[in-house]
Amino acid sequence: MGVSGCGKTYFGKKAAQILKCEFIDADNFHTQENIEKMREGIALTDLDRKPWLEKIHGVLLKKYTEGSSAILACSMLKNSHQKFLLSNLEAKIIYLEGSYAFIIKQLQQRQGHFFPPSLLKSQFDILQVPKSAITISIEQSEEKTLTDMVKNLKNSRFGC
Repeated sequence: MGVSGCGKTYFGKKAAQILKCEFIDADNFHTQENIEKMREGIALTDLDRKPWLEKIHGVLLKKYTEGSSAILACSMLKNSHQKFLLSNLEAKIIYLEGSYAFIIKQLQQRQGHFFPPSLLKSQFDILQVPKSAITISIEQSEEKTLTDMVKNLKNSRFGC
């Protein structure tokens, strides 16, 4: 979990490959309307996010009842999002932490993504990191970040 540009997809894919489990990218579940809003620099509201969260929860619940393991890359910015998404699931939350200055540079270099750097502050403004989250800095080497993530997700069916 974490704000846009913190490396959720990048590290999530790599960790899923190492742990031999499925990778799920929450960005793939946004409605076209929400993608357009973000492209235009409009921050999403909880009402905008509701169908997105419902779709993701449905996928996670299906995987869980099938006995599958997965890593989900998802912002899960608010406690209410985290509680809804992970209800009836056993999951570890990994918070990929970085400063605004570090992440804005990442976003400015990123190409082909619908989320503009101008929206980053709005995500930091509403970010609520759960006490149960395992915090991993993204301002260390990529190798160390990935190693820390994999170490903490071993023996867990779901990681977010």
